[in-house]
Amino acid sequence: MANSAHTQQSFRRGLLWFGSGTALARLANVASLLVILRLLSRQALGEASLVLGALIILESLASLGLELAVVQAKRLGRGELASLHWFAVAVGTGLAALVWFAAPLLAVAFDSEALAPLMRLASIKLILLGFCLVPQQRLVRSLRFRRYSVAHTTAGIGEDIAKVALAFAGLGASALVGANVLRGAVLLGCLLGMTRFWPRPRLRFPEVLPHLRFGYRIGLSGVILQGASNVDYFIVGRFLGLEALGLYRAAFELGVMPLDMIGRAIYRIATPVFARHASNKTEFLASVGNVSTALLRLLVPVAGGIAFAAPELLLLAGGTQWLPAVFTAQLLVAGGLLRAYERLLLQGLIAWGRPGLALLEAVLSLGLVAAALMGTVWVAGGQPVLWHLGLGWGLAQVLLFAATWRSCRVAFGLEGRALWHQVRGQLALLVLIGACGLASEALWPHNLANPVQVGLRLAVFVVVLPLLYLGGSRLRRTPAS
Repeated sequence: MANSAHTQQSFRRGLLWFGSGTALARLANVASLLVILRLLSRQALGEASLVLGALIILESLASLGLELAVVQAKRLGRGELASLHWFAVAVGTGLAALVWFAAPLLAVAFDSEALAPLMRLASIKLILLGFCLVPQQRLVRSLRFRRYSVAHTTAGIGEDIAKVALAFAGLGASALVGANVLRGAVLLGCLLGMTRFWPRPRLRFPEVLPHLRFGYRIGLSGVILQGASNVDYFIVGRFLGLEALGLYRAAFELGVMPLDMIGRAIYRIATPVFARHASNKTEFLASVGNVSTALLRLLVPVAGGIAFAAPELLLLAGGTQWLPAVFTAQLLVAGGLLRAYERLLLQGLIAWGRPGLALLEAVLSLGLVAAALMGTVWVAGGQPVLWHLGLGWGLAQVLLFAATWRSCRVAFGLEGRALWHQVRGQLALLVLIGACGLASEALWPHNLANPVQVGLRLAVFVVVLPLLYLGGSRLRRTPAS
């Protein structure tokens, strides 16, 4: 029990640091997004979306599941850490070389010469992340959440400042890609300064192989999952063009990315917490309930706020250029909320020793998202309205959540009521916020041509949303252990 109390204290401390760091980073991210949407064209945003989507998949491939393997390992000597470090660097460097030579293929596939140099620029980050992998996971393994949060928050804010500065310089899509590479460099500098990790040259594959055996299924599932997360960009860009992709990316950045950022912060804390309790089912299920409650407490008010203020935010960002993305962003919010919670349950499945289920879930996610969006394109005759894509993506998340929910019930040996007990209060709060949003829309419709009304609606939102969240706290229940 003492160990459980210590772990819970570490989780709360980590949540405080990650929560504050995530809030600060998200404020900077939203501010930079508003500026970027004003400075970039739809075409430039579409080009950057394709390149950054491909880069995310490659980043997941470069890790090979070693991130979780380092956290889960019982013991790690200096020799093993050195071998893991230089293996990660070698993989990142080799993958960057392949991307450099294969970049023209992306330009041919999407009929845009600008994609090749952008992809080559992005490949530099793969080398930087190879150097980051082991120092970063050492911080997670030792539950040093403060240092980890400071490093990632600094890197995120540095990226936001850089992309605004580069966009003002007129670099277009290169501003977003170059700033993302700079993020990797800043993160590496912070991690090396905090960990003082300077391993000697050593690469012995027998020391790496056991960790690869543990992590390869997780790494493969991560690659497939990132493919599922970004396949919509490739489908929209290929069949509807880069300008349509720019609009879709604007809606996705506003509707889903804030929830994703909060979710990733919680996942990083949850992974070592779940791993420590995996040997005791009662403590493990209690930790899953506590972390899921914390996640939904953060996500629900943010989701309600985005759905309420999407028209004003996009109008302030780029005038009427981005207004066609409003309804799509509001649809994507609901799917993003389900996706964030579903991925937390996936972390629980991995920590419980079911990486095979994680791989199956990733394949299912890729298939559902691709089928939903391709079906949308086919039904609409190749020219779907933008909100059709948001509806298709959201439907895929509903089906995926249902499948993962069932996997958790089977893996953990729970009845449906046990999992429902954890989230019913949060869902009731979401319904409350949604009802208030619909009521405000009916009583006080949007009038984007009136800047005074836009300002008043935003002011009311800033005041009312915290009151809704505090008032809805009575609806939340602590999950039963």
